[in-house]
Amino acid sequence: MGAGNASLALSVLDTHQKQFPQGVLAQERTVTRVQALCRVGRTAEARAVYQRLARGAPKSPHLAALRRACPGVD
Repeated sequence: MGAGNASLALSVLDTHQKQFPQGVLAQERTVTRVQALCRVGRTAEARAVYQRLARGAPKSPHLAALRRACPGVD
């Protein structure tokens, strides 16, 4: 993501999820996935992932940041 390649980030996130499905960075991985999906224009998918995060972690401090970064996800 830092290099501006959201498509590559999604691929790396997929690999990470396969290797560590319940890892300690699962929530951060989800947040990064929402951001990457927004950057590549896959807003409907980003919204679905955001909503799963919001249901599973309704008090996550990441939710507000995601709403700012990707308007329309909530």
